[in-house]
Amino acid sequence: MRILSTALLLLSLVAPLGGCTSSGGGGDGDPTVSFEIGGSSDEGEGFVDWSAGDATPPMIRGPQGGQHVWVSVRARGLWPKKARVAIEMFLDETGVVVKPGRVPITANLHPEDPALQDAEPDLEAWYGFEGITAFVRCPCQVQGKRFRVVATIEDLYGADGTDEAYITPTWDGSCTTGPSPSCEAQ
Repeated sequence: MRILSTALLLLSLVAPLGGCTSSGGGGDGDPTVSFEIGGSSDEGEGFVDWSAGDATPPMIRGPQGGQHVWVSVRARGLWPKKARVAIEMFLDETGVVVKPGRVPITANLHPEDPALQDAEPDLEAWYGFEGITAFVRCPCQVQGKRFRVVATIEDLYGADGTDEAYITPTWDGSCTTGPSPSCEAQ
């Protein structure tokens, strides 16, 4: 019992030292991390700036019958190996999550400077990951609506960042049939 009491006391003294602060990337997270969310080309390559809030990326048909929007991220100030990235999209007007919801991945971010490709990571350099598939289950119900896209990142050592962007995706598929029951709430 004495050990448990001592552990709880120590935890209560250490816990207030944590917490989120504003990051250099415009979102919440570690103040030394700069983190940005954007898109990719229609092929899922490169980083397309979404910061203006007027991007109209297409919802892409995937090879297994699903649809997605290509999302890319870039960061500096964190360890780029095995970073945990999560993407979530919301309908801006209602706040409803765009189905199927949160898309988490673990990935090695790649240096934007090709000279750093085989070098030890430089925490001052930009590293990115292109072509994250943010799935869209019900494209006919959300086409032309404004999304708030939120990305979070955390490295193996706890450095983290959050950024968000606004987009209005397009869809060129057929929408002649009514929505499936699972898409009616979109």
